[in-house]
Amino acid sequence: MSTTALVVDTSYLVELFKVPKLFDPAFAERVKQRFGEVLKAGHRLYVPFPVVFEVANHIAGVPDGGSRKKLADVLANTVRSCVESANPWIITPASEDILYDLSELLRLCDVYAREMAVQSIGLSDTAIIEEARRLKEKYNQPGDRVHIWTRDEALKAHEPDTEPESLLS
Repeated sequence: MSTTALVVDTSYLVELFKVPKLFDPAFAERVKQRFGEVLKAGHRLYVPFPVVFEVANHIAGVPDGGSRKKLADVLANTVRSCVESANPWIITPASEDILYDLSELLRLCDVYAREMAVQSIGLSDTAIIEEARRLKEKYNQPGDRVHIWTRDEALKAHEPDTEPESLLS
């Protein structure tokens, strides 16, 4: 049985959460539909830890306090569900060992400094790329696919397997 793993970038989550001034209504509906389809199909969605922080930072910038609070609550409840049951996504790295997490941060910083910064790729995007690479090593059987869900073409270019019907805009 083949596996499809999808690493989700901030640009998709701001659409899914409909963060004011950052989402496009038509695109957000397509993203929502896409999330529903892959969850129904049993595909795995992975959200790297830094992406959660980026989404929260965007929510913090929402001018209307009521909307900001509602979005913050939705994000907090979604993250709680992910931590407790890996539903609807798996937040990575998924480790209860803080020393592992800190060593992972050091490893990401090394990859960032050595390889990604020269390409104008930030640390959060480095985490997304590295998670996609890790998953490709894990899911390496014929038919397995690993994609990065993003609107960022430069980041999308780093996905291990070319997505046949990518959704960039």
